[in-house]
Amino acid sequence: MTITIRRNPNDRLVELGGGEQPLVVPSCLGGNDINVDLRLCYNPQGQATVDFTCDFNEPLPIRSGEFDGAISVFCLEHISWRKTKSFLGEVFRIIKAGGRVVIVTANTEAQVQWIKDHPNGWDNNNAFDSFSGVLFGDQNYAGNFHSCYFSPVILTELFQQVGFERILIRPYGARDTDLCVEAIKPEIISGLLSKAIENSITVSDNCCGEIGPMGVVCVLEKGHSGKHKGEKGILRDKRV
Repeated sequence: MTITIRRNPNDRLVELGGGEQPLVVPSCLGGNDINVDLRLCYNPQGQATVDFTCDFNEPLPIRSGEFDGAISVFCLEHISWRKTKSFLGEVFRIIKAGGRVVIVTANTEAQVQWIKDHPNGWDNNNAFDSFSGVLFGDQNYAGNFHSCYFSPVILTELFQQVGFERILIRPYGARDTDLCVEAIKPEIISGLLSKAIENSITVSDNCCGEIGPMGVVCVLEKGHSGKHKGEKGILRDKRV
């Protein structure tokens, strides 16, 4: 299975984790799209392929509703499982109503089953090397390790929880041990979600911003010690 980007001529897309081979045409290469990654990357000609870097475990420095769609290939599994839902919420925030997201990631459930069925390893590597690399990432540079356990059921629930609809999940890769998720940001936000956005909390750059007990957004300074203390709502920062 390959990824074909179907887009209108004026669509502007964001790729999250496109590295040195983005599927979009980023601004740094003369295009109208944006490629964001954890680290700066370059193509064989020495041209930068990443427009800017950021930590995907934190809120994205992108305005709400800025893009017509988003794509991310083998990035989601590298984000802390504690931050996965927040990241998907950020993807939901930065695309326009009616926009589509396409995310390719590991199907940990299928990987584990394949390993059980092929105990001698894969890709001509021994069991320890191949299974460790598949489940935990290549670990050949900072951040290149897997942090989450995914399955079609788990990802469907996560996408639903942040507001996506029309969620389609298909196997991906030669062994069907990865998966591709397509989903749509609805044109009309549900009453419950719109009420949550209406009641969201605006925090400064110096605020903690973590979601504490009972859905409380912590408004203490970053790096504080002790319990989170703040107001109830969902996080809305200065970029909204």
